[in-house]
This record gives sequence, structure tokens and C-alpha cells, in this order.
Amino acid sequence: MNTRKPTFYFLLSLLMLLGGCATTEKRIKNNAEIFATYSPEEQALIRESKVGLGFSQKMVEIALGPPSYIYLQQSEESDQLIWSYTEDRPYHNQIAPIYNDTINGINIVNTQEIEYMRVEFTDNRVTHIRAMQ
Repeated sequence: MNTRKPTFYFLLSLLMLLGGCATTEKRIKNNAEIFATYSPEEQALIRESKVGLGFSQKMVEIALGPPSYIYLQQSEESDQLIWSYTEDRPYHNQIAPIYNDTINGINIVNTQEIEYMRVEFTDNRVTHIRAMQ
């Protein structure tokens, strides 16, 4: 069994996780004055790169960074600003085996953009959070 690929993806995921924590800390440092005005509960969530209902856009930006996409949803009742956070995730395709002296098959690794979080704002406050599992 080839354990190189799972190990590689585990290490890549770990690096992305550690890199995300450092980025959150950097955003907190760059916004230290406003961050200090948040409640201890809000600060704790932001430090964990999490958001809560009622958060402002600035709080979400400090916690998660800039969104991948921004949408405006309009209705008769209200307008909602939607921030979408995405990441590229690898997936494998195996093409039918090729039988010859050197190759048993061809593996192709592609990536697919996946939305992992959607944050909806009404009047600059978070009203809905959708986190993909």
C-alpha cells in the first residue's frame, strides 16, 4: 500500500491549518485597537477563526480573512450581503489501467473549488452562518 499520498495530504492539511492560525493572529495584530473593543467571548471566537451571529463585517474579516466571493441578495424585505469562503480540494481520477511493461494505470489529481463557509449579513451584522462539514 502506498502511504506517500495520504501522508503528503495530511502534512499539507496541517500546514494549511497552521498557516491559517498565523494569518488570524496577524489580522488581530493589524487590527489590535478595534479587536480590544470586542467582548472576551467574541475575541475567543475570532482567535479560533470562528464567527458568531451578530458579528460585524470587520469581525468576520479579522476571524476569516477576506471572502473568496461576495454576493448581494435582494428581496422585498431586506438586502443581504453574502460572503462565500472557498478552497481548492484535490480529488483523484483513475483512468482505466494500461497494460504494458512499465505502467499499470494513470492517476490524475484534479482540484475542485468547494465552498466551506457562507456568512450572510443584514445591516452589517451576521444573520446566518453556513459551515460545510
